[in-house]
Amino acid sequence: MTEKVWVFAIIYRYVKGRLEFLLQESQSVLPKYSGEIQMKFVGGGFEPYDENHFATLSREIESEIFLSLKLGFVPRRIHDMTHRGLRKIGFLVPLGAFVGKIREVPLQDGTDMLLGLYWYSPEEAERKIYSTHKPLLRSAVWQLTNNKVGPVK
Repeated sequence: MTEKVWVFAIIYRYVKGRLEFLLQESQSVLPKYSGEIQMKFVGGGFEPYDENHFATLSREIESEIFLSLKLGFVPRRIHDMTHRGLRKIGFLVPLGAFVGKIREVPLQDGTDMLLGLYWYSPEEAERKIYSTHKPLLRSAVWQLTNNKVGPVK
């Protein structure tokens, strides 16, 4: 059995010293899940043509929110866990590590309609984020609040 891998960008910024995370609103277009809106991190599945997990991360960021990582920037892997055959890898990425203009309109991505992008404090994000993304959020908050991540220039 081949392991399924999902890669996520945990995008953050500081505004007046306050930590915020970028979440996107997502709604399935499948009738089975109709009407259910979830708040998630940017990310998606590893594809056979992806060279590595970083390539998956870059592809997902570009396709979902229209930003590109600056040349030479390497995001920090802060979460890597397998549960029930699904491996989830989280990369911590500061907003300053991107170039481009962030997506401002809804976008269909496979079976999901990607709606708005919103910035939330860790506490707000904890309340709003989809349950399977909470371990990623908690890893990020711990790394950032315990000075495990240096400043990004």
